[in-house]
Amino acid sequence: MDFDWQRLSWRRDETGGESDARIMVTSDWAPIRAGGPLILADPEGVYGRLLPELRRADLRIVNLECALGDAGTPIYKAGPNLEGGPDAIGGLTAPGFHVACLGNNHTFDFGPERFRQMTDLLAQHSIRTVGAGLSETAAWQPLVATAGDARIGIVNFCEGEDMTAARGDSPGVCGWDVERVIASVRELRSRADVVLVICHAGREHTPLPPPYVVAAYRRIAEAGADAVVAHHPHVPQGAEIHRGVPIVYSMGNFLFYGRNELFYRTVGYMTELHLSGKQLSGLRLIPYRQTPEGLTLIKGELLAWLAGRLRRVSDLLADAGAVRDAWHAFIEVRREAGFEALLKWAVKSFEDNPPLGAARVRNLFITQAHWHLWTDGLARMVDGTWGDAPAWACDLVREWTTLSVAEGLARPQ
Repeated sequence: MDFDWQRLSWRRDETGGESDARIMVTSDWAPIRAGGPLILADPEGVYGRLLPELRRADLRIVNLECALGDAGTPIYKAGPNLEGGPDAIGGLTAPGFHVACLGNNHTFDFGPERFRQMTDLLAQHSIRTVGAGLSETAAWQPLVATAGDARIGIVNFCEGEDMTAARGDSPGVCGWDVERVIASVRELRSRADVVLVICHAGREHTPLPPPYVVAAYRRIAEAGADAVVAHHPHVPQGAEIHRGVPIVYSMGNFLFYGRNELFYRTVGYMTELHLSGKQLSGLRLIPYRQTPEGLTLIKGELLAWLAGRLRRVSDLLADAGAVRDAWHAFIEVRREAGFEALLKWAVKSFEDNPPLGAARVRNLFITQAHWHLWTDGLARMVDGTWGDAPAWACDLVREWTTLSVAEGLARPQ
């Protein structure tokens, strides 16, 4: 069965009836910027009407995208060092999250000492972790949880930015190694009823994922995953059913609030997976907005309009040429704000802090999202195809990267 964009749902043809169990997967959570005080002041209220939706799930999974605690020191890295104090744990226990995904680019922002403190804190509150560890073996260890009568195998991996991917006895995250993820999926099939792959990767703020992300997620689906769910771009992207397997490319931000004035950076959706017996039987996307008061469900005309925009970018996924055109348009449209500015920012860092500058420049070349941006963009400059991205793709990129909150809220009218 195809995705139903009016209901933002999908149901497998051969299964029917009510769901026996539900799994809720959410994206980026961090008690940072303007969102930090909201979480500390009212750990339940910050979720608004999302709280009942979360609590009805049998298994609740969140991407914990910061280092919780007060130990350690900031590492040299390309992006910001994100953290939250130990008291922020209430924001995770209030909705009752069972699993925290740690396969992301902020888990080791304050080094191994903070990582140990954070994982101890999570364990004390019965929150299990996956996607990172104090060694390569630990980082790549899948997690098996339960939802109803089903055993749920979870693989969590990411683009290990800033050289934080685990190697040997060194701590780190479960990094970008698609072949190894595929091997993990196949191994899990023998001891799990449903295999869920959760990934943190891709280029930030793009309306469509880059071609390399589409190819990787589809390969993982074909290898035996029952669902692939992703985050990191900080804006919502589309979803598809690939050979009977749902792939959700980006859920946008969750509780990752900074009073942003851009519409697509303040909207996102949770992914609710439905089980019938020990099978994945369907899913539902649950859109919300981040506001100065916390999270709020999207309803009515705004919901219908947003569903139409998500359908637009989802339909484009079926056309490899359209995916490529959207990627090239992003590189061209964002050249001044991102392409050239990123290099100037990294190089200028050497003047004030050479180790920090080195970390920033190095990350431009070791992370897949940056590497593809640079090589694809520079190749188009060299071969004379720069500026050839179609107008529709450039317009789509401009919408996703410049539409204000006020403009977005006015669109349905």
